[in-house]
Amino acid sequence: MKTVNWKYYFLGLVTINVLVILVILIAVLLPGEIPERHTNEKESEQIDITIETNKQNLNKLINSYLQNELKNQPLEYKVLLTEKVMLIGTITAFEREIDLVMTFEPVAMENGDLLLKQESVSLGQLQLPVSYILKYISQNYSLPEWITIDPNERTVYATLTELKLKSDMKVKVDHFNLRNDNISFNLTVPLAK
Repeated sequence: MKTVNWKYYFLGLVTINVLVILVILIAVLLPGEIPERHTNEKESEQIDITIETNKQNLNKLINSYLQNELKNQPLEYKVLLTEKVMLIGTITAFEREIDLVMTFEPVAMENGDLLLKQESVSLGQLQLPVSYILKYISQNYSLPEWITIDPNERTVYATLTELKLKSDMKVKVDHFNLRNDNISFNLTVPLAK
């Protein structure tokens, strides 16, 4: 019978342990793989945030804005979003308050602005010519500079991309589907420097 020389087994086991420890130490001490940052890419100085809302919340926001911005205007009105955009107000004629209702079909433009196509205008129960009323409003009332009325095309163009917001934020319309209550905006917010 052959005798087992335990010294060789012991030395072999120690050698394997030393090799394993060396491999682990080398793996730990070598630098890790860190993705390189592209040096030619300029970091963005702004971020985009998508805001989704519904007609009820947007009604509150629009009317709060109108109430604040148009305090000293002779024409008082509010906006009501249903399946259409409705401008509801009163005008004084013959020493009497007369209801004015204008309805628009909204169209979200690709550049982020909003186009309102005029559908009807009524003063009390009387239907009025749309282009005439739009022309009268554009000539006689002070509107925000980002609103453009084109009486011949029967449109009101809201240049939301030029709307002055606090902290130089910019707003664009993504979706404006009132029938499905699918309303979303993109808000561009500059980062602090």
